[in-house]
Amino acid sequence: MEKLKYGSYYSRYSNNLGDYIQLIATEKFLPRVDYRVDRDTEMDSISEKTFMILNGWFKHFNSNWPPSDFLHPLIYGFHTQLGYEDLIENSNRKILFSEEAISFYKNNTPIGCRDKHTEKLMKSFEIESYTSRCLSLTFDDVNIKNNKKIIVSSKDSKILNYIPKSIQQNCVYINHYLEKDGYSYSEDYKFKKAFELLDYYKNNAKLVVTTFLHSAAPCIAMGIPTILFCPFDNNLNIKKTDINRLSCLDGVIDINNINDLSNINWNPEKIDNSFKYKIIEDVSNNVNSKIESIS
Repeated sequence: MEKLKYGSYYSRYSNNLGDYIQLIATEKFLPRVDYRVDRDTEMDSISEKTFMILNGWFKHFNSNWPPSDFLHPLIYGFHTQLGYEDLIENSNRKILFSEEAISFYKNNTPIGCRDKHTEKLMKSFEIESYTSRCLSLTFDDVNIKNNKKIIVSSKDSKILNYIPKSIQQNCVYINHYLEKDGYSYSEDYKFKKAFELLDYYKNNAKLVVTTFLHSAAPCIAMGIPTILFCPFDNNLNIKKTDINRLSCLDGVIDINNINDLSNINWNPEKIDNSFKYKIIEDVSNNVNSKIESIS
């Protein structure tokens, strides 16, 4: 009998360490990781019987999907958007809902969707699905009693212009995006920097102000008080796609709009994160059931 492999993935073209924070969270639920493939270009080239958790945003490029028949996945915390009004004829990711892709999803139901938006999209193709939220919400609690830093994290520093002077003058600004394109760095380097980033939050943050999903989610899970803004451009416009992405935190934390700062509590308490234990139980049970069914 062919031995089951445990796989994971990376994103060669991504310079966003948030993608790797998400993978760190995902791999905690695997017995081990035998190998990784590129999320965007190699899923269809898997040639060994493999179990993998497909968690996160999918994907760059209108190619290399669905995955190989050798892959036996748990699809959990899955997020995608087709694009303009989610009309498949206007999408640059049509391949995600090709006939072959729809069959792939239906053969691996129920699909755990990161948010209601993805669940609605899946159900529009008659794919059994539910909202599972994201595995970045499953990190362990940490003791922040001795943490001293206010950390502001965003793709650029313009957010500093909209927060109180008392925070501006006493914060550390960090960016989850590496300076060069993703393929300029080794995958080991990107995982290393993501681990370092998580440790920096864990060991230093007493408050986090962020526009990053994978800053807010792990910090909420760790018990660090967090203020979340929807990303915005230079004209303070907010994209619908970002609203859809962050909707996985609806009901967990307020998702603030930079155009309305009047009701923000700039000194928040720790968010009750006890809901994460239901996610941990759900994904653990699903992992065990799936592995048992394919071993």
